[in-house]
Amino acid sequence: FLRPHTEEVMHILHKMHEVVIITARNEKDLPLNSNRNMEEITKTWLKDNNINYDHLVFSEIDKTQVILDYKIDLMIEDNPIFLLDAAESNVKLLCFDASYNNYLQHPNIIHICSWYDLLYNICNWSRKDDI
Repeated sequence: FLRPHTEEVMHILHKMHEVVIITARNEKDLPLNSNRNMEEITKTWLKDNNINYDHLVFSEIDKTQVILDYKIDLMIEDNPIFLLDAAESNVKLLCFDASYNNYLQHPNIIHICSWYDLLYNICNWSRKDDI
């Protein structure tokens, strides 16, 4: 499902920044009896939902190498396993608050509640400063 205002805010972000979507989805996550692969399904879903991006990267659960390869300095994430690993790096993390991750506390993790909250944090963040 899409959170309210996803399409609108992603459009704004795409105009302002390079957007790299990193997903850990793989062929194990395919629906039963699917005749398409996960890359096709993901690209179709993004297109159908008008999500603009520059790069789509399929990765393992640990996305650290992709962060380094693309020189990502700010990331939107909700997976608590990855958040804890990435929090120790220099990447700033905006975490969509959910029952499965709201216990996480770290100086590099900022919990957000909406796409507009996310946009506000990005627009008011300087790479020289913490979020």
